Amino acid sequence: MRAAEAALREAHQQRLVQRQRLLEQSALQASDLANAAALGQLAAAEAAEVASREQLSKQLAAFEAAQADKAGMSQRLESLQGGIGQFHARITELQAEKVQLEEKVQRASTTVNFLQVEISNLKADRERIKLVASDSEGRIAALEKELEQAKQSVSVALKGLEAKHQADKLIQEQKQLTDRAKAAQAAKAQEAVIAALRSGCYQLQECLQVMLAEAWALKTGTRQPSRGDTSPLGDQVRSRHGSKTGSVEQIEGASSGNEASSKAANIALSDYGAGGADGAFGVRWLHLHQQAGPWVTVRAVMKETTAAGGASTPRSEANLNGVRYIGGPTALPCGLPALSFNPDSLAVLIGELILDKIASDSYADAHSAAAAASANTQDGSAVSREDESSAKAKGAAAVKAWWTARNRKDLEGSVYDFFIDKFGCHLAAEAHCSALVMGLRRLALRSRRARLFGRCLGVIDPAVPAAGVSTLIHLMAQLHSLCGPLTSEATDGSSQVVVRTALQVVTELLQPTLATACQAFQDLPAAISQAAGGHSDNSIEVDELLELVLAAWQAQQAADERQIFLLFGVMDVKRTGLILLEEFAALLKQLNSAAAGAMSQEQLTALFTSALRATGPGATAVSAAGCAAALLGAGLVGIGAHTRAHPAIAKRPPFRESRMLEESWRAVKPAMQDLLRSLPKRLPQLASDVSAMTAQVKNLDDSLEAFTPAAEVWQMFRQILAFYSHHGKFVDVTPTAASAGSATPRALVSAGADGSGSPLGSPRGFVAAADAGSMSGVGFGGFDSAAGTATGSFMGGPSNVLTLGVNSRPGSPAIEPLLSTGGSTGLDSG
Repeated sequence: MRAAEAALREAHQQRLVQRQRLLEQSALQASDLANAAALGQLAAAEAAEVASREQLSKQLAAFEAAQADKAGMSQRLESLQGGIGQFHARITELQAEKVQLEEKVQRASTTVNFLQVEISNLKADRERIKLVASDSEGRIAALEKELEQAKQSVSVALKGLEAKHQADKLIQEQKQLTDRAKAAQAAKAQEAVIAALRSGCYQLQECLQVMLAEAWALKTGTRQPSRGDTSPLGDQVRSRHGSKTGSVEQIEGASSGNEASSKAANIALSDYGAGGADGAFGVRWLHLHQQAGPWVTVRAVMKETTAAGGASTPRSEANLNGVRYIGGPTALPCGLPALSFNPDSLAVLIGELILDKIASDSYADAHSAAAAASANTQDGSAVSREDESSAKAKGAAAVKAWWTARNRKDLEGSVYDFFIDKFGCHLAAEAHCSALVMGLRRLALRSRRARLFGRCLGVIDPAVPAAGVSTLIHLMAQLHSLCGPLTSEATDGSSQVVVRTALQVVTELLQPTLATACQAFQDLPAAISQAAGGHSDNSIEVDELLELVLAAWQAQQAADERQIFLLFGVMDVKRTGLILLEEFAALLKQLNSAAAGAMSQEQLTALFTSALRATGPGATAVSAAGCAAALLGAGLVGIGAHTRAHPAIAKRPPFRESRMLEESWRAVKPAMQDLLRSLPKRLPQLASDVSAMTAQVKNLDDSLEAFTPAAEVWQMFRQILAFYSHHGKFVDVTPTAASAGSATPRALVSAGADGSGSPLGSPRGFVAAADAGSMSGVGFGGFDSAAGTATGSFMGGPSNVLTLGVNSRPGSPAIEPLLSTGGSTGLDSG
């Protein structure tokens, strides 16, 4: 409307201009009347224009009022539609309630009918009870008569018994006087027996102490035992009655070749050390998580022995210099209540542990190869190129691979070292080991990865033999090398590989050399393809691939074992079921002549010793099972993939460095805050240290929020853990039942497939006991020059290994936790 008005006004202005021009043109010709008439017309036009403007304004106001009325009507219409929708919804709810009420009425009618039937039955029962009650009343009357007669008989008998009792009482008093005299003499004899029993218990524990020290020396390779060495242990290692271990020099002396500290009471171990497939296992800690097995039995027996000897075994509530001292024989794993791994983080952690195991194996192989090359250079016995190209090359390579792989740590030791490298504190490492075991058992039924890793670790049945674990680790190394980086390992805790690549790796890795390929082994490629949908271009989950390979490998191992049993029967000409070193060497020559020819006498002796341990404690000849365990475990016959060197992994999954730190800090932070609040009240002299550590805790929180570089945050976290380990309190964790069954660790199974013998009847068993420190009440000290840690005090698991500020794995940054109390490094003499 306004635009139209402007247009009219402009047109009118134009007309006025035109008229003025016309007037100017005709001004000379027109008269004054014409001018007056024109002016009148102009005034009329202006009046008409004003009227049209007023009419246009009125119409515009009416249009705006109509628009406002329209908006109000739209709002009312929407509100009416919403009310109609609510009304329909209410009708639907009422209909549903009607259906429910009808169902309730139906159930009520059914219940009423049932109650009517029950009432009828109860009425019938009442009638029967009345009949029975009438019969019972008659019977009661008869019994009352019989009772009266019995009372009279008993009264007569009691009178006779009273007379007899008086006579017996006199006799009993005389007898009691005699028994008291005898009891006094027996008590004196019992006290002498108890004193002798206590002395025997103390002597037994002293002997166990010496045996553990000897086993530690055998494990570290610092000395060779001598059967004629019978000197007592002396002061190098304290007994279980001492308060703590000796100095660093004493600890080193107990394991560095001191002849006087190796034997006592004519106790001698094998002359060949821990050779064969036993190697340097690392820290033992899984025995603490057993619910049944040899170590549980040992702890129970030691507890009974200690109780019988009258010894008191109190437990300390705090840690001394970062060490948990446990004097009791029933040591349990330690942990933190809030520390737990969820399924996703556990899957990622397993991937990290596998890669760490691969790196640890590669490092051990490199050092073993370097040592062997140095020895060959010094002896002038380097292998020539002609020998390498001869038919004996494969046998020599197999022997070399076995001899090199002997120095690898098993999965148990590698897992513990992983946590030590992360946290730099043995108590924190043990707590995370406990959380790992509980997570594996909790998720075994839901997660294929957790179940398989738990079987490899030996905490879930059926446990995988050591050779099987090494085979799977080597397969993972191949997949990481060929298909890396497996990025989803770091993000999702799972990965997939193409079936064609998986078949190529498996075919090259698993090649039977002894028995004919079994049916499961032949069906393995088809099983892998079928698991991926039947096409070689599809992908298969790595965990599923590992399970399929493990099943085929175990079936082929069983076939190889049967083949060894058959040849063993040929060698056992006396049919005794046992053979000696000569027959064992002949058996090896029959099975693998190239390896037998390339093996030195030292290697043959070590292999035979491994077979002896697998046969059983105290064995002087080997059985068929011992031969199979030693030969298959060494990889000299059969598949032998577990002794191969791992390929280099150029592209590793991008694991986030701060992931585990954040999870651990969530569990440690509440306990640390409680400690910082309570510690100044208990120890006022530590107020300044508590203030400094409170600032450190705040700095750690701020660093996590500010995304500070992981190395710096880890350093702060290790210092906090060192302080907490020094002053805080870890709780005992009761071993939980495995979701898929509980298991006994491989290292504790007698005559296991990995060549281990009885846990207490062989040098390897004593090595495991010394390394784990689970023998209760036995003082033990030692120093591992390779790991840079000292062990000491009463046995309670790996938590009693004293931190010296040096990592157990080469190549990682040194950990030197400066404890707040005077900068102690975990080995104070006070």
